[in-house]
Formats: sequence, C-alpha cells, structure tokens
Amino acid sequence: MGFVGLLLLFGAVAGGFLMSGGGAAMAAFLHPGEYVTIIGAALAAMVIGTPMKYIKDIFKYGIKALSIKDVTKGDFLEGLQLMYELFQAQKKEGVQAIEGHIENPEQSKIFQKYPHMLSNHHALHFICDSLRTFVSGGPTPYDMDDLLTYDLDAMHEEEHLIPAAIQNTADAFPAIGIVAAVLGVIITMNSIAAGPEVLGQKVAAALVGTFLGIFLGYGIVSPISKRLEYHQLAEGRLFSMLKAGILANCRGLPPQVSIEFARRSLFISDRPTFKEIEEVLKNAAAGGGAKKAA
Repeated sequence: MGFVGLLLLFGAVAGGFLMSGGGAAMAAFLHPGEYVTIIGAALAAMVIGTPMKYIKDIFKYGIKALSIKDVTKGDFLEGLQLMYELFQAQKKEGVQAIEGHIENPEQSKIFQKYPHMLSNHHALHFICDSLRTFVSGGPTPYDMDDLLTYDLDAMHEEEHLIPAAIQNTADAFPAIGIVAAVLGVIITMNSIAAGPEVLGQKVAAALVGTFLGIFLGYGIVSPISKRLEYHQLAEGRLFSMLKAGILANCRGLPPQVSIEFARRSLFISDRPTFKEIEEVLKNAAAGGGAKKAA
C-alpha cells in the first residue's frame, strides 16, 4: 500500500495546487538547486549523525517500507503449527528426536512443511538456537526465560535504530527547507534592482525550498519511518509468540498447552480462536503441514 499512498499524496497536493490556479506557477518548481540543497543537506546530516554500519540498512529498509508485507494471522498460525510438531516429536521420542531438525532446519521434514517460517531467517534462528540451548541440558526453564528475554530485547533495540534514524532525517527536512529558502532570499536581495517580475520569480523559487522541506519531511520520510515501526511491532509479536511457546515447552507443559500460551500472547486482531487452533493442530498432528484456519 506504500506506493498507493504516494500516488494519493502527490495527487492530492498537485491536484489541489492546479485546481487553485497554480498551473501558471509550475515553473517555480523547476529549480534543481533547491532539490540539491535540501536533499543533499538532509543526507549529509544523516551521514554525520548515524554510524556507517546502519546507513545501508536505512536505504534498504526505507525503500522496502513502500512494499513491505506485515506478518499476517496465517504466519502466526504457521508458527504455532511448527512449534506443535516439534513439541509433539519431543514428547513422543525425547529431546533427541528434534536435534536433527534444529541442527539442519533446511533439511528437516518438519520445517519444510512450513515455508514462511523456513524463509524467515531471524525467526528460524531464534527457534533453533533456543531449542538447541535447552536440549543441551544446561539451563533451567527460568534461565531460558532470562536468555530469551535478553535475546529479544537486543533484537528489538537494534531494529528500532533504523526507523529512529529515518525519523530524525524527517524532522530535519523542514529546517533544511528553511535554510534553502533563506539562500533563495539572499539571491533575491542580490537582484533587487532587476524589477518586480524577476524578483517575484526568485521569491517563488525560494519558497519552493520551504515547501519541499515540509513536504518531504512530513509527507514522505516520516510516514516511511512509521511504516517500519508498525512492521517491527508485528514481527516483535511473532517473536513474543515463539518465546511464549518455547518457554512453556521448556517447563514441561503438554504441546497443546504450550501452544495455548503462545496463542494468548498475540494481539486480539491476530489471535486465532480456540477452535481454529484445534483445527490446524489436528492437521499438524496428522502430518499435513501448514494449514490456514477457515
């Protein structure tokens, strides 16, 4: 929906401007110097204030935000089914039964049934590393709780650095737009003897700088930051669900009860009903693999 939003944004602003009689003033926007000053200065400020190792991710996720797909209810269900199959195998045959699956998930017959989870490398590593640590026989369930909490806290804190850096850039755009406008006024004052028509064109060009700073900051860059935050919130809930299920299993609870702990950790809007869970878990127990609730 990101690209649809951009079309609506440009359509509303440009359409309203033209409807108000701005067609004759469109030439005022054809001043490359304003774009170079504003965009260039904003990028420079971002480079100054952001560690270099995050610069690449800012551009990568900033562009990705326009077409990013959030975690859906189906993805949550797939994660629940995957955990249920692993916990069932552990219950029936002991912890040794799942060692092969978590050591080589890409080759695992269980993981291969759940392609979305298998392609989510962060979630895959979280599941395998957590279960691998527990089956090694070292930590208690309480230790596992601390371990997974530290893991998720570090993951979420680092993830939030990217939208925060993008938001800082968005906040800088209006001020940089004012800088560009002031530079335009300086140029205008230097041509004070050129006559009203020339002065009017130069003042219009200077005001374009203010417009661009506000438009880019509040209309494009800041919404991109918010879009990433919502995506990270959804992904964070997926990891919280995995944590809840794994911890319940570590405490020795039956597989279906462990999955209930995981289900209850989800937001109401994404949480499958008890009957939906019963249906998909029956399918998982029968070896059917990923199945969406009705």
